[in-house]
Amino acid sequence: MPQYKKGKTTTKKFISKQIMDLVESNPIVPIKVVQELLQKRYQVGFSKDKISRAIADAKKHVMGDYTKQYDVPRDYILELQSTNPNTIVKLELVQQPNLVNATSRCFQRIYICLGGMKKGFKACLRDFIGLDGAFMKGAFPGHILIAVGLDSNNGIYPLGLIPAIAQFFPVVEHKFCLRHIYENTRKRLRTTEYKDRLWNCAKAATVQEFNRLMKEFSEYDKEAYEWVKKIPPQHWARIHFTSRQLSIQ
Repeated sequence: MPQYKKGKTTTKKFISKQIMDLVESNPIVPIKVVQELLQKRYQVGFSKDKISRAIADAKKHVMGDYTKQYDVPRDYILELQSTNPNTIVKLELVQQPNLVNATSRCFQRIYICLGGMKKGFKACLRDFIGLDGAFMKGAFPGHILIAVGLDSNNGIYPLGLIPAIAQFFPVVEHKFCLRHIYENTRKRLRTTEYKDRLWNCAKAATVQEFNRLMKEFSEYDKEAYEWVKKIPPQHWARIHFTSRQLSIQ
């Protein structure tokens, strides 16, 4: 790779202006791509840290300062409900100490169930509720709960998924996503690859086969096995599902 002299006189503001159009057309453009583009164009070196800050600055100019969007959540909710009939939204705020305004409240979380998704779910008439989540990264990390098939009396967003299911749907059978179990175990333990072994356990056709494969799993990676064993098999192993669960797969 070519060696470039460091561009000491290039500021974040200068870089931000040069990449404004690029960021507008591709807000998730990788830092390395921007770095290589600018170095080739100006024949000087740019640090990844400076590029990262310049990209963030360009995004703020292109898309606006998203921190200010937390000032208008009710406007967003009203617009969402007016354009998506029967949409359910639950907004939760918390009291915050404020020297200027003693009654100041701060955004904590929001639950949204789009009317169209709810209608489509009910039209399918399947005895199944799907829950998923996404983690938000950046200046305001958090968690978004995505729910399909819940009505206004069953907003479970204030709780964790497992206790929420137990509280609002005490008689339902709750299955976990095996891919997430695998990913979480791998991240926690940084263990060697064992995906096929875990999936074989989950797909076992008999209890005897399940027990045998779990024993082999423990011999392959004891620490990962101990972590997975804490998760009740009725939540992830097919042979431990009820006939009712099997009928909706």
